[in-house]
Amino acid sequence: MNTEIEYKLRKMLELKNQFKDIFQWDNGSVKYVAAILYAVEDQNFNAEKLERMRQLILSETKRFSAFRSSFLPILAILLALSQNPEELFADMKEIFDLLRNEKFHDGALTVAMAYYIAVCGEKSKYREIVQNCRTLYKQMRKNHPILTGADDYLDIAMMVIRGIDTDAAIMRMEKIYTRLQGNFGKGNELQAIASAIVLLEEDDDDLCSKVLALDRELTERSCKIRGEGTAAGLAVLAGFEEDENDIADALTELIGYIKTLDGYDEDSVDDIVRYMIAVVFLIDYLLSVYGEKSDTENHLLITKTLCFMVLLVSCSSTTILL
Repeated sequence: MNTEIEYKLRKMLELKNQFKDIFQWDNGSVKYVAAILYAVEDQNFNAEKLERMRQLILSETKRFSAFRSSFLPILAILLALSQNPEELFADMKEIFDLLRNEKFHDGALTVAMAYYIAVCGEKSKYREIVQNCRTLYKQMRKNHPILTGADDYLDIAMMVIRGIDTDAAIMRMEKIYTRLQGNFGKGNELQAIASAIVLLEEDDDDLCSKVLALDRELTERSCKIRGEGTAAGLAVLAGFEEDENDIADALTELIGYIKTLDGYDEDSVDDIVRYMIAVVFLIDYLLSVYGEKSDTENHLLITKTLCFMVLLVSCSSTTILL
């Protein structure tokens, strides 16, 4: 076990136990997400600031606002981790209104989309970004009306902010579908992994080959990463110049270790959560090795994975056994 990863996983465990009391009245999964977010940033939480952020959200929104949905405790955590939370929240509300005007759903996933745009987008281009998001979403819906929905909002925002051409993105995704559907089916899992490959902006054929090789190696180790779009993590890991055998070994070791931690065994969380925790911390470590982790908030790989983990456990009632 790598000592740096073990240190952060141990910190995650300690934080989860501390957050148990903080979030005793919220969705039981929140303590897991909070622990991941703080541990991967190697930060200690400030209970007073966290409560102040919760009160900020409540005081600035109406009773049935999407900001007060299941995403509220997660948003309070994200704001507490920010250097300028009040400004960030004001920007989020502005962006959310723009998104609603463009007919995006009034829900937690749209709030998360607004958060990502506020953190990674240029303030002067908020309206343009939102309009481009709508254009891309409509095209994706036209091609795949059943597959495309609110769970694609974050990927769409990321593509737009990174300046990926809409037509090119659609064409690339269709080719990736053809290449990978034999392994990943024709559902949301395939769309999630195709979006991740497009976002990485590398050679699609090479990435597809590596994803298939990594999936094969993990399957041979009785570790098949599927469900709730988790296969996207394979694409993220394939973006590194690491051998798929080494990645598979590291992931299975991490998953096995996480299962030994109190509150992370089979009676507490399901396989999907352990898979994603392993992916998050392995990516975090690889970024530090490659010297790319200069700004975590704006780095595609870690941001995508963290946002996915946040949404996975805050917006899905079936992911964690409460």
